[in-house]
Amino acid sequence: MVEKVHQVASSTASNTSAHEQERSESNKQKILNIIDHQFDLEIYLKYREVATIQKEIENAEATLQDLELAIKNESLAATLPDLPHFTRQSAAALYYGHVTPSSSSSTPSSSSNGIGMAKKKISKPTSNQKSVLYGRRIDGVYVRLACPVCHRDSFSTQLGLLNHCRISHSLEFGFYENIMAQCGTPVDESEVPLDHPIRNRPLTLPVVPVSTPKTFERVRSEIWKERNETY
Repeated sequence: MVEKVHQVASSTASNTSAHEQERSESNKQKILNIIDHQFDLEIYLKYREVATIQKEIENAEATLQDLELAIKNESLAATLPDLPHFTRQSAAALYYGHVTPSSSSSTPSSSSNGIGMAKKKISKPTSNQKSVLYGRRIDGVYVRLACPVCHRDSFSTQLGLLNHCRISHSLEFGFYENIMAQCGTPVDESEVPLDHPIRNRPLTLPVVPVSTPKTFERVRSEIWKERNETY
């Protein structure tokens, strides 16, 4: 009788020990799965953060190139005041919508009365008239800018368009010409107001060679694919 009691007790203890060991292994596996998933998620988020920072750097470099060109052209504008130039004032109006008194006063006073009246009429749209954002490609073609996804075109500055595309649709365009190509619809030159800052933008701009960003994007995408396959 005593032996049977001992056998039952030992059997119960062994079953309990096996069950606890199995549950411990299950909990351990769950913890490992959570850790693996969290590491993959953190790595993915960091790569997205790096990509976003890189895009912001590219946008800043493109803006700096335009501002450098505008500063250089100011010396030329001083020697040739009768010709329009892409200066810091027109660059600020183009990107951020800042219009300074000097930019408005830079309109040639030697223009005919007809042209002057036309400028006044165009520069002061009525309340029912919707503001339109224009751009100019490197080949000189004027374009009407709008969001390529939702086709919204009620933007006063290019910065507003870029922020809308980045926040609402997670779109990044990089350099200036990419914005003109993906967001611009060609329009006739007569549609662009005579005093619009985009008219003073030169046709040839110092841009980063195309081979550099393409090579960089290709290498980065290959590294991204390899790391995704690894993880």
